Parts: sequence; C-alpha cells; structure tokens
Amino acid sequence: MRIINVVMTYDISIDDQTLAAHCIDQSREHQKALYDRYYPQVYPAARRILVDQALTEDALQDAWVQVFLKIDQWNRKGPLGGWIRQIVVRQALQILRSRKDLPWIDGLESTPDTPSEEAPISLHHIREAAEQLPDGARVVFSLYLMEGYTHEEISQIVGISLSTSKSQLHRAKALLRKSLSTYTHGS
Repeated sequence: MRIINVVMTYDISIDDQTLAAHCIDQSREHQKALYDRYYPQVYPAARRILVDQALTEDALQDAWVQVFLKIDQWNRKGPLGGWIRQIVVRQALQILRSRKDLPWIDGLESTPDTPSEEAPISLHHIREAAEQLPDGARVVFSLYLMEGYTHEEISQIVGISLSTSKSQLHRAKALLRKSLSTYTHGS
C-alpha cells in the first residue's frame, strides 16, 4: 500500500476578514491557516497563566474549538488576534479556576520596593521565577505586563476588584524581586 502525504497549502497573505469568512464556511484549509497564524501568539499567554504543559494544551484545544464555533461572532472592528487571545485567556482562567480556588488575597504581604545593584539576570531565570508565583499573582502579572491588559480589563476578565488586581501585581513584583535577588546577590 502506498501512502501519499498531502500538504495543505494556503495563501499566507490572506487578510483576517477573508480568512474568517472561509472559517465560517468551515473550510478546513483556512481553519488550519488561522490556527497556524495565531497559535504562536496565543500559546505563551495560556502557558504563563497555567504553567503546566498539559493544562496549557487542554486550554488551547478548548479555546480553538470555541474560536471555530464562534468565529461568526468576531466583530470585524477589532483585531482577530486580540479576539482569539481573549478566548484563550478566558479558557486558561476557567481551567485554573476549576483546578482550585484562586487565593487572590490570602498571604498578601507588603514587601518594600528597595532598589538593588543591577546584575544581569537571564530571561530563563525571570520565566522560572514567574512560574513559581502564586496563581493569583501570576495571572495578574501575566495579563498586565505580558499581555498588555489594563487593570480594568483584568478585573472584568478574572472577576476580581480593581484594587485586588493592583495588589496582586504589586505582590507579583515584590515576590519576583525577592526570588531574583538570589541571582543578583549570589545567596
């Protein structure tokens, strides 16, 4: 038996509106093109929220199903990538919530903002430290600093108050500063 490998080709220069229209018509080729275009942009958002690879893959699978089921609901005024990212973030947060209650305020401590000597810290160390943050602080940190959401948007997406969002960001920064100080002070 001879196996023929079929490669799907698509025009990568196709605009988002045309791509979405073909996805509404359930064109598998265009769905693949949409996935290939935006997966690299949305994967990091889900991974920063969930940390765990398997949970991230679950969130992305569920999110992409929602994208294809609801593509006709995209309002063509905003960017398609932003709309997809919102679905991915919401799905990641839903998985995080189902895993356990988020300790949004428990253990909130005040850590002074003290400047330290500048020392080179690798991106790997920063990512590693961010992954160790408590869920609530990590989610707000990721959405605010990495994804560019405002505190108002975060409070709506996550279902927390504006002040809690700001407190969690402050907490995340303080915990990161403390964690990364081991690399700058050699402790």
